[in-house]
Amino acid sequence: ATSGDSLGSSANGTNNGADLNTDDEKFGTGCLNFNGSTDYVACNGVIAGLTTAGTISVWCNFDTLDVNSEGGGKICAFADADGNTFIELSYIAAGALSGQGRLSGSKKWAIKTANGLLTTSGWHHCVLTHDGSVPRLYVNGVEDNKALWVSTTSGLDEFRLGMQYHSSGIDGKFDGLMDDVGIWDRALTQAEITSLYATNEKATLVTAGTALVGMASAANGSI
Repeated sequence: ATSGDSLGSSANGTNNGADLNTDDEKFGTGCLNFNGSTDYVACNGVIAGLTTAGTISVWCNFDTLDVNSEGGGKICAFADADGNTFIELSYIAAGALSGQGRLSGSKKWAIKTANGLLTTSGWHHCVLTHDGSVPRLYVNGVEDNKALWVSTTSGLDEFRLGMQYHSSGIDGKFDGLMDDVGIWDRALTQAEITSLYATNEKATLVTAGTALVGMASAANGSI
């Protein structure tokens, strides 16, 4: 099944097993339900416009915060199929949102929020931005960066929702619902992220003169 890019920029993904849930969506007429074991969406090529800065915005409704990998459960990740290089948005069992970038196996930056911000009750708006210098995390419209260190990461050509994929294999399968996934080629501002959360504004409405690199909204079998 195809998971469609609602902007028509050909950043379509291939749905590998995630069920369409039409009862508990955040927006539109449906969201995708990942089983935490085998389900994921592959959407390669969207990294092309994210060479120096970017934003990943995902609405998540967690069935469990249990993780099955050392680096935590994966919401989504950009990765290099030919090496242990990736940028990921993930979570840990203590309820913290986290992100990191690695280049050829060497950790270049990492960031996490305080524990307890993520729960298994209801929808959470999870955002990772990088302005070319500093990564930032936001949960439900509020920036919360507990610790970080920064360098650079490059050479990414794979994108997955619900898991991470690189030369070392796959891990961290997501268990729960996802809706309204947006990817920008710039770091959104605090005001834009607050608006996305507080007004339930769909990601397609936040462009501010800069093209959205990729967009997914769950409707009619697509996310």
